Amino acid sequence: MATINIPQIRFKGFEGEWDKKILGEVVTICSMKRVHQSDWTTSGIRFFRARDVVAAFKNEEIEPIFISEEKYREYSSLCGKVSIGDLLVTGVGTIGVPYLIKDSNPIYIKDGNIIWMKNNGSFNGEFLYHCFCGNKVQQFIKETAGTGTVGTYTIANGKKTPIDFTSLPEQNKIASLFTSLDKQISTSEAKLDKLRTIKKTLLKKMFADQDELTPQIRFKGFDGAWEEKRLGEIANRLTRRNSNNECDLPLTIASQYGLIDQREYFNFRVASSNITNYFLLKKGEFAYNKSTSDGYPWGSIKRLDRYPMGVLSTLYIIFELKNNSVVSDYVVSYYNTKNWYNSVKKIAAEGARNHGLLNISPIEFFTTNIQLPQNKKEQTKIASLFTSLDKQISNQEQKIEKLKAIKKTLLKKMFV
Repeated sequence: MATINIPQIRFKGFEGEWDKKILGEVVTICSMKRVHQSDWTTSGIRFFRARDVVAAFKNEEIEPIFISEEKYREYSSLCGKVSIGDLLVTGVGTIGVPYLIKDSNPIYIKDGNIIWMKNNGSFNGEFLYHCFCGNKVQQFIKETAGTGTVGTYTIANGKKTPIDFTSLPEQNKIASLFTSLDKQISTSEAKLDKLRTIKKTLLKKMFADQDELTPQIRFKGFDGAWEEKRLGEIANRLTRRNSNNECDLPLTIASQYGLIDQREYFNFRVASSNITNYFLLKKGEFAYNKSTSDGYPWGSIKRLDRYPMGVLSTLYIIFELKNNSVVSDYVVSYYNTKNWYNSVKKIAAEGARNHGLLNISPIEFFTTNIQLPQNKKEQTKIASLFTSLDKQISNQEQKIEKLKAIKKTLLKKMFV
């Protein structure tokens, strides 16, 4: 029995099977006249390469290149101009990535590296764009890319790409839904970026550093210089082992997420099968990861918040705060700043080892400095502000994840 070619979810008022076609039957597929690198300029008409399409798809910034208006007119007279509703798809590098033309700003595209699909009015550009986001089209591209080191998506294969088409009115309805979803995602991501920027700025200005023990921004009612203490004055080192297999949750420190289950972060377990000799960390206690990473040249210090307990390699340095010595949430926020870097840098003068692990002993680590408001009420105010910001950021991240999950489900169920 033949498979019924209809989507699982459909707008009311539409029925019947979708048409099985190949792209060459419904769109004109071509590429531009080749542009030599000697024709690139620093201003004029934007020149799109495959890497520009990929960056645009990921909402990443990339340094643009251009061709002169004179060259644009010359080349466009031979092969036409890219218009609103046209679809560009990468043919080299990261192949099969779509980019929809949504405005009338003139652009030129790199020949062969980008497949140009002209919109002749028979399809909705947003609809076709989301067809290329789906598994069916991407699977075809993957299968026909070739077996060489570098796969390609050619004009010939573009014309043979299987596509399921419905009527233009149904295309328009589907496109409107996904346009709305994409706008919600984009707006939410912009809000998230703004919150992260606010947090980054406040982390820089609301904490005093070693050279200037007064912060740039302060809550009303607080004045006077902050104090500087050695970490060992406010914290105790912990060397508790998981000797009795009290816990089987292996942790890692991710600079963005804090202390997190290795299996969740890496999608596999890094820890050895026998973890009885690992450190046992309990909720509210801190760990220092001496491993350097991009953006974190002196490692990361995080508090365990996600789980009641977990285990860590003995390469970590773990500690607890002494009773009532300092507000714990303040310490969490302090170690999100860069203010502690200089103190660690002084005891890691020999630099990092080849495998990226800083040569810092526990004794040396507890001689590092921390700057504190002398008034614990000020510590609490600062901590509360950043706790609130972190909660807003987390809520926004969850909202974006939910919207993307909805979009992923609808891509699967609203297209054949």
